[in-house]
Amino acid sequence: MEKLSVIGAISKKDFHFQIITGSVKSQDLIYFLKILLKENRKKILIVWDNLSAHKSKTMNEFLKANEERLRVEFLPPYAPELNPQEYIWCRWKKNYMANFCPENLSQLIQRTKSRSQNYLLKKLKAMMELAR
Repeated sequence: MEKLSVIGAISKKDFHFQIITGSVKSQDLIYFLKILLKENRKKILIVWDNLSAHKSKTMNEFLKANEERLRVEFLPPYAPELNPQEYIWCRWKKNYMANFCPENLSQLIQRTKSRSQNYLLKKLKAMMELAR
């Protein structure tokens, strides 16, 4: 069975995501973090769950090398309700992926790309308005 994963990051102004075929690995996260570091000059706070890729030796080395710009906070185990990103994914899946049955991974990727950015930015802006 083929699998699609999405890495995401939210800020006050923007939403970034990357589609991964298969499970997320440390090298996928490092690539994503390098993009975030390049696009943002400020310090970045990362809130992570306890995915093994978040705690690998390779990831720890990368985080150590970038500790001046990256700060990581880990959520308690089995606490997705504490992760703002999970609320975005949940709403997105409910609104755009419900009752969608792709015939192959390509269709799933296309649907994900076509629906993601506009919806997620709209929801992010609404969340930020509520937070004020």
